[in-house]
Amino acid sequence: KIKADKISVIPNGYDEADFDMPTSFPDKEFVITYSGTIADLYDIDAFLKSLKVLKDEFTDVPIKLRFVGKVSEGIKQKIKENDLLENCEFTGYVSHKEAVAYLLRSSILLIVIPKIENNEGIVPGKIFEYLAAKRPVVCIGPENCNVGEFITECESGSTFDYGNNNVETYLREQILKWKENPSLQIENDKHLKYSRRMLTGKLAQIINEIS
Repeated sequence: KIKADKISVIPNGYDEADFDMPTSFPDKEFVITYSGTIADLYDIDAFLKSLKVLKDEFTDVPIKLRFVGKVSEGIKQKIKENDLLENCEFTGYVSHKEAVAYLLRSSILLIVIPKIENNEGIVPGKIFEYLAAKRPVVCIGPENCNVGEFITECESGSTFDYGNNNVETYLREQILKWKENPSLQIENDKHLKYSRRMLTGKLAQIINEIS
């Protein structure tokens, strides 16, 4: 049996070269981007209800919910039920480079953990690209999830349990900030530790220690 102190975990990380492209904060509309596949197991009911409230509240702020990737018909139906179809953009499948470009043309980013058993440890690789994009991240999932720990560590957003209506308060705060200044850029560089260059250095250090 291997002892816990003999185990080191190195996450997926992000490639710095992928972010060597122009970045801009939209100033004509508040853009929330979700990247990747989203299926019926991804519970965004409370998020959509909150967004509907804010859409009706901020009539002077065009709100766009952008999905970059595949969206299930069940999710689209929930979007329709919340009267948000006209606020959505569905890009369909795009290349990885295009997906990163969309992140860099967003106000904030959305990540959702599928609502399945033992989902706390699910860490989609895109979370590290979200952090590298330096936009506030809204995570919908179990409050003790590993993704939320990365977000908290990097001071890059907040995590909300599936039925937590506090996401409405957080989104409202971000919209109000956006109205004052469209750039919601995360000012710290805590995400840098998750670049693949830094992670490779960490792996090399571990190998040297056990050699």
